[in-house]
Amino acid sequence: AEAPTAALDRLAQEGPGACPRLPTGIDELDRRIGGLPLGHLTMIGGRTRHGKTAMARCLLDNLGAAGVPGLYCSLEDSTVDLAQWLLLRHAGRAYAATRPGSLPWDAMDRILAWRQTTGDLVELARAREIIAARPYWFCEEPGLTVQQICQRVRQAVARHGVRVAFVDYLHLIELDGATEMRHELAAVVRALVRLAKSLNIAVVLLSQLNRESERERRAPTLSDFRECGGIEEACALALLVYQPWKFKQDQSKRRQVRLMEIIVAKSKFSDTGAANCYFEGCLGDVRDPPEPDYFDEGNLGQPLYCAPARRPAQQHDLYDRRTGEREERG
Repeated sequence: AEAPTAALDRLAQEGPGACPRLPTGIDELDRRIGGLPLGHLTMIGGRTRHGKTAMARCLLDNLGAAGVPGLYCSLEDSTVDLAQWLLLRHAGRAYAATRPGSLPWDAMDRILAWRQTTGDLVELARAREIIAARPYWFCEEPGLTVQQICQRVRQAVARHGVRVAFVDYLHLIELDGATEMRHELAAVVRALVRLAKSLNIAVVLLSQLNRESERERRAPTLSDFRECGGIEEACALALLVYQPWKFKQDQSKRRQVRLMEIIVAKSKFSDTGAANCYFEGCLGDVRDPPEPDYFDEGNLGQPLYCAPARRPAQQHDLYDRRTGEREERG
């Protein structure tokens, strides 16, 4: 008798097909999927260097900004690497926002070359305060099995009330080698589905895609998940990241900011389709486009900013703190 009552309450609050979801902080994506579904597994797939890890980190950071506790299990990068990316994301944005006409790329150039001005150090300190105040935690142990990952997630839920857990990524999870890889990967996916359901949290699993879409120079599809057909049946939401500009014949006009298509290949709670977002490569930042109709035939894949030509860093280069420009001294 309780289940129908709970279902009726949900329908009254959210409408047909409703499921409790966590908004991603990317409006273009939220308008299509409503957010990450609680109690279900979400897959993020993409070819190498198409931005799947950047997208997952941005979702973690956006959810943290909304006060949603999260856990990021990285089997590849260290906690220091993740924290550095967060610092650069926030400091780079602050740099661009406070200096009209400047670029986040400029901040990256200065920070990575260790030629910060006092203002840059202040922005980094502010970024550190922002990150420290947000409720997310990191797990950086390589070679974990799916059982160990589930244990870490359960501990984080018990200690910190975590509502979303990211696992980066499927093919780095330790397998026992007893059966074929595709069967073992399918078992890993099913275990994470059970984890999400038992804890009523959103679990986001990253995965590589096979090379077929790259060879055929096309957008990826649900069948491109590498060595694991079980993903199609197990996950409630499948998102595929795709940067169409990488397959253009003319590569001479590439810039730091490009169109990223987030393809909704499967969703139990919404229609499929694609959300057009910006991928700001210099900061690994995925965000909304400046205008809802910005991407038309003429603008497809064109940069929001035009990055200046980069030149090698030199020890005697200094920056004018008032203008942010370089000046050379012998």
